[in-house]
Amino acid sequence: AGWRHPPARICRRRRGKAPSTARPGRQPGPMVAVLDRTREFRSIAGNLARADSAQAAAAAAGPAPRHPSEFSRMTARIGGDIYETTQKLDKLAQLAQSRSLFDDPTSEINELTYVIKQRIASINGQLNEVQTAMATYRQEGSRPRQQASHVTQIVEMLRYQLCSTTKGFEDVLQTRSRNIRAQEDRRVQIGGA
Repeated sequence: AGWRHPPARICRRRRGKAPSTARPGRQPGPMVAVLDRTREFRSIAGNLARADSAQAAAAAAGPAPRHPSEFSRMTARIGGDIYETTQKLDKLAQLAQSRSLFDDPTSEINELTYVIKQRIASINGQLNEVQTAMATYRQEGSRPRQQASHVTQIVEMLRYQLCSTTKGFEDVLQTRSRNIRAQEDRRVQIGGA
């Protein structure tokens, strides 16, 4: 049986007296000798420093395999980009619903359209990069199957979200095209009347 901590006790302080640190019913024991473990500490610290310098030399020698945290950062960044693109798409959808003849936000719509196209292309490239890296590490056998499967599922989920965003973008552009045609028809009707 190992040494266990004594149960916590609440000490009530009496006026003028400090709380007693001795256990009830026991006399204070002799002083415990203190061991100087400085050499042991320095030895461990030296070993750790040598291990760190060996890791730094290995990192300088060539690219190290990607860690799961790197894949997590990449997929988190892609997820954030998809979210931001979806937010821009929502704003574009609101602008595309505009049917006013005189207050048409064409320049803002064109700008958002360009930005969203660029972001979708960028996200698609990032997803391809993650899939390529994952395939490389799967072939090398440097990833456990479960971890590789997890990353693959995350990438597939992100691809689905990107496809959904792209579909929404196409729908908004079609809505905008219909609204432009309707505006042109109204202009012709107003001009011909």
